[in-house]
Amino acid sequence: KARQLAALGTEVTERVPTGVHVSDANVRYLRAKVEHTGHTLALPA
Repeated sequence: KARQLAALGTEVTERVPTGVHVSDANVRYLRAKVEHTGHTLALPA
């Protein structure tokens, strides 16, 4: 979203990460978000 806002002319001065609940049920989905759409999620190795 920061990239989209910047492309529309809105200055992004800070990005604040939020917590992520990682479980066996959603870890593949979250990894896909990071790998394919550039999300900046801190996931365990």
